[in-house]
Amino acid sequence: NAYTARLRMLVVQQHRAGAPRAWADNLRDLHDDFRRAFVDEWREGDVVPPLRAVLIGADTDNTETDSLGYVRSIDLR
Repeated sequence: NAYTARLRMLVVQQHRAGAPRAWADNLRDLHDDFRRAFVDEWREGDVVPPLRAVLIGADTDNTETDSLGYVRSIDLR
């Protein structure tokens, strides 16, 4: 993030030009995602803090294109 070092972004899926557009299921291990995102700060024995928010977004300001996405559901287990 350009404004703070406390946020990390993980790209889960990118649309490829010419690829069919369809619903896609994504299964994530949020604990592992957190550790990978903060690998530069992670120390053995650290505890992953409780989940406080989930953000789903798209960013196209650098490509000067449009983006449209839909979320059907989020299931946290």
